Amino acid sequence: MLVINVILRCFHSLGLAVLPILGVWAENVDKFVASELFVPAAASLLSVIVGLFIFYRLTGNLERASLAVSTIFFATVYYGPLASVFVGDAGFGWPLSNCWFAVLWLVFWAVETYIFARKVRSLKALTTFANVFVAVLVFFNAWNILSYHALMKPRADLVVLNDDLNHASRQTASLPDIYYIVLDSYAGNDTLKSLYDFDNSDFTDFLEEQGFFVASASRSNYPLTYFSLASSLNMGYLATGKNHSPDFHGFSPLVDLIADSLVVREFKQLGYQTIAFSSGYMATEMRQFDRFIADSPICRELLCVLSRKTILASCNFGSWNLVRFHADAHRNAIRKVFSELPSVAGKGQPAFVFAHLLTPHAPFVFARDGSPLDLPYFDYSDGMYLRRYMDISTYRKNYVDQLIYVNSQLKDCISRLLADKSRKKVIIIQADHGPASDVDYSSLERTNILERMSILNAIYLPDSNHDGLKPSLSPVNNFRAVFKKALNNEISLLPDKSHYVTFKDLYKFVDITNKAQIIEKTSD
Repeated sequence: MLVINVILRCFHSLGLAVLPILGVWAENVDKFVASELFVPAAASLLSVIVGLFIFYRLTGNLERASLAVSTIFFATVYYGPLASVFVGDAGFGWPLSNCWFAVLWLVFWAVETYIFARKVRSLKALTTFANVFVAVLVFFNAWNILSYHALMKPRADLVVLNDDLNHASRQTASLPDIYYIVLDSYAGNDTLKSLYDFDNSDFTDFLEEQGFFVASASRSNYPLTYFSLASSLNMGYLATGKNHSPDFHGFSPLVDLIADSLVVREFKQLGYQTIAFSSGYMATEMRQFDRFIADSPICRELLCVLSRKTILASCNFGSWNLVRFHADAHRNAIRKVFSELPSVAGKGQPAFVFAHLLTPHAPFVFARDGSPLDLPYFDYSDGMYLRRYMDISTYRKNYVDQLIYVNSQLKDCISRLLADKSRKKVIIIQADHGPASDVDYSSLERTNILERMSILNAIYLPDSNHDGLKPSLSPVNNFRAVFKKALNNEISLLPDKSHYVTFKDLYKFVDITNKAQIIEKTSD
């Protein structure tokens, strides 16, 4: 009873601690994995409990302590959404001139904290109001989460058309290490030359010299990461089943297909150790792998979403601000993959290594020599969502600069990887889709199809066994080629097709195979 009484007296503080995490989860319920939220929720609760202890020692009254802590927590964590009403979008970082609002905000809530801690007399009524208010907010966020999983998600019926597969196991000793490197938004040479005025043949020639098969006419099977990787990791095209509701628009079935893919299950059956680098992107944080290599216990995408709602979004401490903090973390994560990937596989058990790098995808954080590129924002958004910060020509220039640096790092990484002759290797280097300088996620007609669908796709196979691989080889066939040519399984390659989806009709798959091959839309 004592514990319950204590909780009731400071419920609003504890509820506020989990409310921002619940709120982010509710806003992204179809994308975020619940287990990713445990660490930030625990850290938030711990900070509130420490605050309660400190203010209880100062005031000698739990209700006063709780009201003071709730006030401080609210002022710190809920700054962004309210400040955006007065001085713009807090999600992309603040110029120094807007710090006046942050100062006024902190002064106001500091006074409120003092009043609650020292002056307020009607503690019971105020505590009751705060408890009810926070309880209502927690309820509505929890209801959104539960209703999605209980009512909406069961209306999704997504299937992978891969029933033709029939695998036969081989002995572990003969298996090659397999590296799957996904370079987000890496364009094909035709797009880079015609739209970006950049000749990337130096890099693709390097790959061919190293023994790669470069699919020079490769097109993505889908224009969005969720669909593209769900398809390639399950070696089949996606389709809606008979029980699928056209009203369902969540990404969660695709997240499930990526997390529990056919490719990974097959490799595990063959005796592979699975190793993944943190991507910073919720859909491809493969924590379920045998080894998960990350610098932070919190997914960078989640940390970015949470932190930009806080007072930190308006802080400038000399050379430090939230934008630079996230940009530095993003740069370091990319460099970590290039540095450590050639040495992560062991010498005994064969390894399947997965690395999804959010580059050359925006944000553009590298100059062409690898030096930091300062940004007025930090966000993982792309395309039409960046138009307020850069026009098409600026996007393309920054994209090419970042791609040139990525190429230099890839060359070194691949050279070191192939220099190790201790085990045969398979290396897939592919994009999930192309860039988005002239892409409208809500309209096929307003989208440059060639830009979005043309991709880099290259595969290195033992003994250069490239017979039967076509220039149009697409990601849906990459692992089929691996099982067929490196693991000697009887598997056929599928016809290479491209499908388009929009945010308006997320599961309406429009076959644009012919358009993706021949259409080049002139940008304004």
